Amino acid sequence: MMRGLCRRYRRVLICSFVIATVLLAGCSGSGQESQQAEGQMKEGTEEEPVKRDMPPGEQMQESASGEQATKDTVAEGNGQAAVTQADSGDIGLESAKLAALQNAGLEANDVTFVKEKMDYDDGRAEYDIEFVTDSTKYEYEVKADDGKILKAEQEPITRLMANTGTGDILGAEDAKAAALSHAGLAEGQAIFSKVELEEDDGRMEYELEFYSEGKEYSYKVDAVSGEVLEMEMEYE
Repeated sequence: MMRGLCRRYRRVLICSFVIATVLLAGCSGSGQESQQAEGQMKEGTEEEPVKRDMPPGEQMQESASGEQATKDTVAEGNGQAAVTQADSGDIGLESAKLAALQNAGLEANDVTFVKEKMDYDDGRAEYDIEFVTDSTKYEYEVKADDGKILKAEQEPITRLMANTGTGDILGAEDAKAAALSHAGLAEGQAIFSKVELEEDDGRMEYELEFYSEGKEYSYKVDAVSGEVLEMEMEYE
C-alpha cells in the first residue's frame, strides 16, 4: 500500500513540475514578445520625420522653396521651347506679301500679284513676290523667318509691254486657270512648279509649268488677254 502511495505522489510531482515548466516558458515568451513589440514601437517613433517639430514658419519656407524650384524648372523648359520655335519660324506668304507692299508704299487693292513662291538661296528660305500696277512691275525677295527685304526692284511697264494698252494685266490665278482649261484639267489635278510674269519681245506673258498624272506641261499665256501662246507636254 505504501508503494502505491509513493507512486501516486511521484506522478503528482512530475505532473506539477511539467505544468510549472510550461507556464514559466509561456510567460517568458510573452515577455520577450512584449519587449520586442515595445522596442519596435520606440524605433518607429524615433524614425518619424523631424519636420513635425519644425516651427510652422520654417515648414512654409521649405515648401515655398520646393515650389519655386519646380516653377523655375518649368519656366526654363518653356523658355527653351519658345526659343526653338522662334529660331525655326516662318512669317508665312501673306506676311511676306504685306512686307513687300509696305516697302513699295502700296495697298493690296492697288496691285495684281503675278508671282508668289517660296524658294531657297544658299540654304536660306525666302519668298519671291512680284506684283504690278498699271504702270510698274515690282519684284521682291523677302526673308522667310523675319520678313526682311532682301531685294526690291521695279521697272516701268509702259516701256516694256506692247499689249498693256489693250487691257489690265491678269493675275497669276487667271493665267493658271487659262492653262489648265486648255489642258483639260481641273485645279486639283495639277501641281504648279512655276508661275512667272515675264517680258518677251515687248509683250508681257506668263510662263507656267505644272505636273499632272506623269506628264509635265509648259505654257506661255498672254498676260492681258489670257490667250495661250505656246504649249508643250512631255512624259516624265
